[in-house]
Amino acid sequence: MKTLRWTTYPLLLGALVLLGACAVTPDPLTRDEIRARVEADRAALAVYRQPVQGPMTLTDAIARALVSNLDLRTDDLTRLMEQDSMTLAQLGLLPDMSGTINSTHRNRASGSLGDAPEDKPNTSRRVRVLQTQWSVLNFGIGYLSARQAANESLAAEERRRRAAAALINDVTYYFYRTLFSEQRMERLDVLDQRLDDLLDLSERLRESRLEDPLTILNIQAGLYQLKRRISGLRRDLEVSQEKLARLLNLPSDQPLPLIGLPDDRMVRLALGMDLDRAVDEALMRRPELRDFDYQIRNAHLDVWKTYLGLLPDLSLTYGLNTDTSSTAAVRTWTETGARGVMQLLGLITFPWKNERAANNEELLKLRRVALSLAVMEQVRTSRTILQQITRDVSLSDRIVATNDGIVDLWDLRLPFNVTDELVRFRAEVDGILTHIERDDLLAEQQRSLGDMLMALGLPLAPEVLDVTDPAAVRTQVEEHLRGLPQRLQDLARPQERQEEVSAVPAGATP
Repeated sequence: MKTLRWTTYPLLLGALVLLGACAVTPDPLTRDEIRARVEADRAALAVYRQPVQGPMTLTDAIARALVSNLDLRTDDLTRLMEQDSMTLAQLGLLPDMSGTINSTHRNRASGSLGDAPEDKPNTSRRVRVLQTQWSVLNFGIGYLSARQAANESLAAEERRRRAAAALINDVTYYFYRTLFSEQRMERLDVLDQRLDDLLDLSERLRESRLEDPLTILNIQAGLYQLKRRISGLRRDLEVSQEKLARLLNLPSDQPLPLIGLPDDRMVRLALGMDLDRAVDEALMRRPELRDFDYQIRNAHLDVWKTYLGLLPDLSLTYGLNTDTSSTAAVRTWTETGARGVMQLLGLITFPWKNERAANNEELLKLRRVALSLAVMEQVRTSRTILQQITRDVSLSDRIVATNDGIVDLWDLRLPFNVTDELVRFRAEVDGILTHIERDDLLAEQQRSLGDMLMALGLPLAPEVLDVTDPAAVRTQVEEHLRGLPQRLQDLARPQERQEEVSAVPAGATP
């Protein structure tokens, strides 16, 4: 009865554990847990945020984005994880090795029925086994998997380049949008206040019936349209500031003093490209196409994996065994063996697996061809858009000059009545808005230039960056951006390249 009672306890304990496991219920997050998560995320954001020191140039903004942008850090960590996967796949080629130690203790000797002390010998035993096994089939599949992991690592690097280029393009666009808007906002605030005053004045004028009511209503309608445009410009400024702050991982309420002007040399070089050479360069450089190249490599390796499935699984083993007990001497022996297994299911399913792997490879090739066609269209389209925006910028310069002339004439002319004052003010506001529209076109021009550089596959970011040293990153970014015009110059038409070289002073590097 005593033995029965002690053997029953483990059964009861196991039953209780099983019942407890079956009683698991959903456990939603509590408000305190959510608040702790929010505080932890805010603390994590603060780690990557560095205070802004003085006015920020475009180079400073790009360097800061490459160091602090969390989306780019995510892509970089993904690339590092793919490299770790490649290392693990290479280690998987090594033979399997296992070691076991088994210790047992009996409450009575083997074959004994009593509990006499003389029956106690030969109750302890320890068995140690060290075994190595190497499978030829697993080695072959592991080798192909290691090559696929290496290709995935290279593909992740291409995706990181693409993400860095897109980040720099966005930073450039919102940098100039914010820069130009800040320069105009103080004057817009003054004009907005004057608009309110003139609307009040026009309302009193309409009520006094000293002027034609239709004329006053037309003027009021124009003033309200101007006020709406100013409101939209202010909204665009706030959105641009928010976007730029997020890209730079800065608090949205932190002032962003920006300085700098866009350089039209890159635009001129981009418009002077030889389209045929540019298309060829894009097909060679685009990260998306190289990403497909690595995917096709892996798909081809999948085809080889299906052929390996036809082979028998040949395994070689070697083991060292040691057996000790309370009464017997230590016994040691080695075991060697070989085993071959033919997988009948693999033979039966081979045609379907092989066809599926081959179709996947053809599908990726077809997608790459389609992407190549899209790349060719993107290069030509981006150049057309850049050309059109450049024409719009030139036209906008003329509009600005014309409106400035109108404002200057109104400043020289004394208003005869309130209506003249309203018209003069509307001309002044129109002049400011033409400046703002020209600034927006300049920002759009820079974005179109960035889209074209991305369509060409030119690297907008340095290949290697030490994100732990922001000063070094800024230097690398500055040197890299300084070399981009030469890359575009290499794609220019022969006569334009000759003109560019001849324009360089003697002794200077083109």
